[in-house]
Amino acid sequence: MGIFRQVYLNSYLIGEGMSGFVPSIAALAQGVSGNPVCVTLENGTSFIQGAADQARFSTSEFFIFLLSMMILSLLAFLFLQHLPTARSERISSSMSSRSSATFSDALQDTSPDAPDADTISQEDSMSQQLGNKQPVQYNIYL
Repeated sequence: MGIFRQVYLNSYLIGEGMSGFVPSIAALAQGVSGNPVCVTLENGTSFIQGAADQARFSTSEFFIFLLSMMILSLLAFLFLQHLPTARSERISSSMSSRSSATFSDALQDTSPDAPDADTISQEDSMSQQLGNKQPVQYNIYL
């Protein structure tokens, strides 16, 4: 999702939510509840018996439905990856043009009134803890 414009993020999140919601609705529509039923006998005694209702559709049909949803998701992914229309909606096709901020850059306070002394004292304490070893910096693309 990071290669497409930010305007598509809402649609992506709605689709992600629906991928869990739709199968759960189908499972509820299957209709196996097992609610207890009160049964009264001829002699006047009553007892509660679990009702074993038949499912509206079999488990194989449910899994075929899930398989069809997965195939639709795969087709959508392939279309987004290979269609020229979808390629024109991408921000950039190369990783080098993305933000090259590192993880340590994200943690730094960049507000104009942030004191530099805190940063220096933190760096000094880190170098004392590490001995004269320099920490390894990792590039994390956001």
